[in-house]
Amino acid sequence: MTQQIILLREPAVTEEERQAADRFGEWFHEVVRDEDYATTYGVQQGLEALAGTDFVFGRNEPGLQHFHRTIHRHLDRGAAAAPRAAR
Repeated sequence: MTQQIILLREPAVTEEERQAADRFGEWFHEVVRDEDYATTYGVQQGLEALAGTDFVFGRNEPGLQHFHRTIHRHLDRGAAAAPRAAR
């Protein structure tokens, strides 16, 4: 299951802006449905062959890279702020 949430920097005020946001959401849905799901299925079919190896997931996905950098940055901050006994 995929939950898609499209966030805008500024609220879509005009009808043209709302339509543009809707078109972007529809386009993104099509990319996930038609490309990402198919790619994921193919990767899962061959995943066992990569057992015990490292591989890069999302090399060409800047959104995923940003997400992971952000998570790591927050985790690093949390670890730095944690009391020594909890580490």
